[in-house]
Amino acid sequence: MADMQAIRRREKRAFARRDEWAPLIDDVYRYVLPYREGLTRFGRSTQSRGQARVDHLFDSTPTSTAIRFAGRMQNDITPPFVNFVQLEAGPLLQAEIDRKGLNEELAQASKLVQGVLSGGAFEMASHEMYLDLFAGTGAMQVREGSDETLADFVSTPAFELGLEPGANNEISGVFHERGYTSDELRETWPDARFSAELEKRLSDADQAEGKTIRVVQYTRAIPRAERSSKGARYRLTVYAGDISDDPPIFEEEYLSNPWTIARFLRVPGEVYGRGPGMFMLPSVRTLNKARELALKQAAYALLGLWVARDDGVFNPDTATMAPGAILTVANGPGPLGQVIKRLPMGDGFDVSMFVVDDERMQIKQAGFDNALPPEAGAVRSPTEILERKEKLAQDYGGIYGRLVMEVVRPTVQRTLDLLGKRGFLEIPHLTLDQLVYRVVVRSPVAAAQQASAVRAYVEWLEILGLAIGQENLRFLPRVQEAMIDIARNLQIDERLIPSLDEIQKMEQQLAALAQAQMQQDQGDGPMMNGAGA
Repeated sequence: MADMQAIRRREKRAFARRDEWAPLIDDVYRYVLPYREGLTRFGRSTQSRGQARVDHLFDSTPTSTAIRFAGRMQNDITPPFVNFVQLEAGPLLQAEIDRKGLNEELAQASKLVQGVLSGGAFEMASHEMYLDLFAGTGAMQVREGSDETLADFVSTPAFELGLEPGANNEISGVFHERGYTSDELRETWPDARFSAELEKRLSDADQAEGKTIRVVQYTRAIPRAERSSKGARYRLTVYAGDISDDPPIFEEEYLSNPWTIARFLRVPGEVYGRGPGMFMLPSVRTLNKARELALKQAAYALLGLWVARDDGVFNPDTATMAPGAILTVANGPGPLGQVIKRLPMGDGFDVSMFVVDDERMQIKQAGFDNALPPEAGAVRSPTEILERKEKLAQDYGGIYGRLVMEVVRPTVQRTLDLLGKRGFLEIPHLTLDQLVYRVVVRSPVAAAQQASAVRAYVEWLEILGLAIGQENLRFLPRVQEAMIDIARNLQIDERLIPSLDEIQKMEQQLAALAQAQMQQDQGDGPMMNGAGA
């Protein structure tokens, strides 16, 4: 049985740490993701779910940038319906004799993992997670599925989580609070045990429409000294959050972490991430205010601002202000002057356009919404293609490595554990330690980061071609090996890459054909000369 007093103390600290981020996260949601509810939850929120939340916004650039960011992250890190992961033998097994057979087993495991990830649920949940990642932190839960599905991928709003930092700057524990109805609670954990107090509260909640019970899920890494012989490394404890002396509702242990917590950028000492939505907030506020003032100026320019003399006859509340309308007044132009007169207003607010364009550009740069030039048109040279890939890699920099560590590897490991639990793997307990078994990511960003190695090959071949002639390059065995390495760095399917023996055999066949053609040409020459003589 879990120590509930210690867990509740940890919960209090974790959610207090989350609440410290509330003002900043709420600002991001207010100006960038207005349809995302803020961190205030469970009776503290003043917004209804159907409430319009865009009345204070005057430009859609930040929101569209966030949506494009989520789509680009998905396509660059975990592209939908594409084989972006491959399991291979690690460096500790490089000298093994039977590596070929092992790689064949791992290739089959890779197909199974990709089959689970390509079912559609992962694509939808990951896109929602990347949208939250724009604010700094995204979360997704990989649950064991039913008989129809091996795994259920569920995107979880970051404001529902309280993260607990570990001793090595990792996330050692995750608290997830959410309101459940009685039916939802029983369907989610059919084997749950309810105390008498919880049963009473659930019954009261059923009587009041829309009322829920706050339930907390606590997932924590099990210390090595407490691990059982089964090898479980994570423990889930589910309990009623508002009943202080209640025992756990449900407990379970896992081989791998069911949570995928992605942080765009982490500052040392902080457990939550910082994302592009935070970086662009100054420009977003400036753009929003500039657009608001520009629209007000446009309204004044179109409708004008009027002043009327109170003559006891003219009533501005009942007067019709429309083109061609005739206004009845007591006195017209003359000694008493005009009864109604339009005030002179500025014709434009030209400086605002410069501010708006500049702030929009800064917002797009902060949100990685600076797409490369279109690929349509003239044929691109290999050097230009490599430059495009390198530009993509430079944009992400170290962010890509973090997302691989916090998104790709945990998701693949969790999927492997669920496959092994169902008995679908030839290697039942396959742990990705990157030494014995490793996962190789084959996403567009991975290809972009390998472009530098390909560039070095291309430049070397160009220099070598100038020295010995381009037509002689193919006769060098090392060049042939280089071409194979280039194909692998470009992530060409291994089945389509010829081996060195196949290349050499093809070279021999081409040389034999060339020799036969030469002999035929030499044999035909004298006969033709003799006939001509």
